[in-house]
Amino acid sequence: MLAILSAVPAGRITGVGGFMDAARLVFGIYGSWRGPLLTCVAVLFVVALLTQGSAWMIVADRMQAMAAADGGFFSPGLGAFHPRLGTPVRMNLLSGVTATAFMAAAMNLANGDASAVFGVVLSVAITTLLLSYLAVVPSLLALRLRLPEVPRPYQVPFGTRGFAVATLLVYAWILLGSWVALFPGTLEQLFGIPYDFRAIWGVSRLTFEAFTLGTVVLLLVVATAGYLIQHLRARPREKC
Repeated sequence: MLAILSAVPAGRITGVGGFMDAARLVFGIYGSWRGPLLTCVAVLFVVALLTQGSAWMIVADRMQAMAAADGGFFSPGLGAFHPRLGTPVRMNLLSGVTATAFMAAAMNLANGDASAVFGVVLSVAITTLLLSYLAVVPSLLALRLRLPEVPRPYQVPFGTRGFAVATLLVYAWILLGSWVALFPGTLEQLFGIPYDFRAIWGVSRLTFEAFTLGTVVLLLVVATAGYLIQHLRARPREKC
């Protein structure tokens, strides 16, 4: 990030595309080698995104499978793990189906207003991992405080106090990132920084917030439904 910010003029710094924009700008000094170098960097960038996305998916699938296996999400059948590889097979397949659906939608909504709307929905869908940390991180601190006797594989300097400070620091960044993801441009307006919302997102703020908050509400509904369905299934067993 420091390299990008030091090389790119302030007016040309963008969001996700900032890395490739910086590479395109800086590699201009190499003349005819600019194209091949950009191609190599693009390939490496795709590999990095692929491995990072796969790691996120592995973590998310494992957490959902564990919740399902423990009786907290839809059906215990979703909590099946491969006997040899230890991977959450059914949640992996479900993630693959969802990713394929998004890919098909992206390929068919590549132009026009539909493309802008899909970009908004895709952006908030990607941000859901960040939004989940709003509940995950405080839970980690609560477990440390309530169950201090449990062995922890990861140690933090200065013990529980150090962990609490680190948690608060990380949580502050999570709150900032979540706010920017759900309500972009509001902080810029607060500090008097120009922010052309329609030029950046291709839709009005009302449309953006409708689809963004609507996507978040839909995900919360699915999660709540998964919990309630499994809770109702478990109730007859408890009576027996």
